[in-house]
Amino acid sequence: EDDQIIGSYLEIQNVLFTDYGEYKCIISNSVDEDITLTAHVYEQEPQFVLHLPNGSERKSLLLAVLVVVLLVSVAAFYTRCWLPVALLYRDKFGRLEENDGKDCDALVCYHEKDSSLVIGKLIYKLESKHRYKCMPLELTNLHHNWSLEMSSHASAARRVIMVLSPASLDNVWTDASVAGVLKQLSVLPARTIVVALQGMPGTTATMAKRSRRDRRDILDGAGVFYEQLTVLRWKEGDGGREFWYKLRLAMPAIRPVASETGCQSVAMIVQANGKCGQQKARSRESLEVLV
Repeated sequence: EDDQIIGSYLEIQNVLFTDYGEYKCIISNSVDEDITLTAHVYEQEPQFVLHLPNGSERKSLLLAVLVVVLLVSVAAFYTRCWLPVALLYRDKFGRLEENDGKDCDALVCYHEKDSSLVIGKLIYKLESKHRYKCMPLELTNLHHNWSLEMSSHASAARRVIMVLSPASLDNVWTDASVAGVLKQLSVLPARTIVVALQGMPGTTATMAKRSRRDRRDILDGAGVFYEQLTVLRWKEGDGGREFWYKLRLAMPAIRPVASETGCQSVAMIVQANGKCGQQKARSRESLEVLV
């Protein structure tokens, strides 16, 4: 009331929880009039109310849900499709390695014990399905001299694919033995793709998993120049979907070609029409002979 009340004020201090409740206030003029008022004394808890325009809470919630769904969708798409999209873009717009004096796209090196997998699966799929020209090279048991066996052939290939397995190293699959082979491969005159039939051991696995940017110009303690190597893990069966995408990304770009189904269908129709004509002519000749 802006201090306009004339009279006295009653102030109650040190209020306890048991003091809250209902009270009666009696006002009297001591002559002929009494007024009784009921008063409730209670503790009001603080309330924090966010005042927003009508419908804005619903719009904000829908926007938040939409953002979350969009982020999850982008993450799922990236996880599932980034390799195919990257490969498609590279083959469509990437620089072609042509007229460079090379005889083949890949020199595929392997040990005799891995020949069935290399010839029957790896080279077969690279040539028949992905249109790469490969040249196989079977290596000897002297894995300490493999670089000498490969160097003369590697200069004529755009890539070198080395299939490495414990059997090819006399079942000595250690950091020292594997690093010794990688050291030889890292100095070849062509970029090298190592296809490991078993997980890399220890320190070698750690270096192989590092990104190309992180391991640039890195020469580790074993003398391996990892910038020149791409290490891929072959999975049981046919290698696995991810393996083939990564292998093709490491290989030279190849322009995609349109499906030849239509041309084949037309050829088959023409051929079928020709056969029908021949059959009709033979039937007419047979009828004339019969007459």
